[in-house]
Amino acid sequence: KMPSDAGFLTYAKGTESKTGSVTVSSWDVDSSGNATATISGGAAGDTVTLPVIISSTNYADSTVNVVVTLRAKDKVGVMITGIRPIAIEYGDTIVLSGSVQNSGTNEVWTWTSSDSEVLRITPDGANATIEMMKVGTATITASYVSDTSVGTFTTESITVHPKAITITANNKNIYVGDAIPAPDDYKVEWLLNQDALTTAPTLVYQKNGEAVTPDNTTAGTYDIVPSGASAGNNYSISYAKGTLTISEKQPATVTKAPEAKTLTYNGQDQALVTAGEATGGEIQYALGTKDAATEPYTSTIPSGTNVGTYYVWYKLIGDTNHLDLIVLRPIAVTIAAEGGSESKIDQRPLNRVPEELAGLYGNVEEIRQDMLLKVRINGEPVRAESTFLFDVALQVSFDGGKTWQPATEENFPAEGLQVMLPYPAGTNRKDFDFAVSHMFTITSTRLGTTVGGIETPVVTKTEDGLLVVFRGLSPVLVSWARKGENSDPSPTVTPVPLPKTGDGANPALWLTLMILGIGAVVFLLLSARRKEDR
Repeated sequence: KMPSDAGFLTYAKGTESKTGSVTVSSWDVDSSGNATATISGGAAGDTVTLPVIISSTNYADSTVNVVVTLRAKDKVGVMITGIRPIAIEYGDTIVLSGSVQNSGTNEVWTWTSSDSEVLRITPDGANATIEMMKVGTATITASYVSDTSVGTFTTESITVHPKAITITANNKNIYVGDAIPAPDDYKVEWLLNQDALTTAPTLVYQKNGEAVTPDNTTAGTYDIVPSGASAGNNYSISYAKGTLTISEKQPATVTKAPEAKTLTYNGQDQALVTAGEATGGEIQYALGTKDAATEPYTSTIPSGTNVGTYYVWYKLIGDTNHLDLIVLRPIAVTIAAEGGSESKIDQRPLNRVPEELAGLYGNVEEIRQDMLLKVRINGEPVRAESTFLFDVALQVSFDGGKTWQPATEENFPAEGLQVMLPYPAGTNRKDFDFAVSHMFTITSTRLGTTVGGIETPVVTKTEDGLLVVFRGLSPVLVSWARKGENSDPSPTVTPVPLPKTGDGANPALWLTLMILGIGAVVFLLLSARRKEDR
């Protein structure tokens, strides 16, 4: 350090010196006396001396020697993780990760493969993606260098095994008398997109392990056995046989199924269904119950005269070259009374779980909660106290109301029933909004219903009540909310216990309580009546 009165200082570089094999380049000193140099090569213990000459106004020149001694970098342990413990196949890809025990600064990772044709590396710092390029064996080496440390690690030999592929013969189907097709169809599974079979498989027909020519005059099955394919050394091939099936005859086909007619009693015999159409055979019909045909099958369409429900069964009788087709479900046809069918609905508060729902619900409240979850009024949920749950049963008459019978899946209209619900007591068309939900108690393909399913029909407010269309009945939940005050708990419907026989209850008072208790919910079935000119 120069004295404080040295005056103006200047700096210049002297001639550097060194020991050993170290090399010095770009050696310089700036105007502030900072020395810089690039040192390369050499070995531990080699030295470099960089003289800095300091000149001043008041003192003689002085030289400061900057001595650099090379030191060996610390050796650190390098580890590689990511090698799978299972067999590695051609086409696989794995990611290896390198780590060191004591990392330094300015880290550099270098990844190398002992055979890049077997293992191809895509390096990414301390990680490397390894692609299995072909069958063979190679190793991967990771080298690590930092400012203060160095290390390497080489994996054990990584063996790339052939990729397993499967060649499967495609199945074939013919009928007795058809020509035997050539066994030349197959599919290859697991072959990589860029590859192809170098040798196609040979396929032959076999029976009990012996090569045969199939007999097309008799129904039976034959194995289609592939063999002899190749895809090169990178693949191992397994084979799966196919089957040739020779069937007796082709099934006849219904191209247009018979359909139930809409009929009204007119005192005359009427065809019950439309004529069906088929190829490869003839449609025959028979009357019966809902469970089975009870009359002989004929090509004549069955007819009926009296009011009631008829069950028409049909089947397709194949010609000499086709199989018969049996239809397992009848067509239900109803002849309505001349004035149209009539119906009425019995209703009461739901106080027990219907038998059809016993396996799904333990109590009535569970039913209410499920049905309540399905309804929204103005996009908002409805309060339970603004609802009423009741049990309904439909009765239908086909003779002008003389006799009644319970509605069934067979005679329930497929398009649904239009029903008018009176407004609950205390509500009206102007001030309230309504929602209705209905839970199915039957599973029906015809009606599109499933036991426990819930429908939420569109509700139309009319002068006479709430107009809805149901695809079944019981249970039904009516919900309401005052406009602007969704789910207003008023009015509340409170069921009133029925009076016991001989309890002296005033009939008029009892009737009034019942009307208030169940909200005067009475169904009015609107059946479209259609008359036909005789």
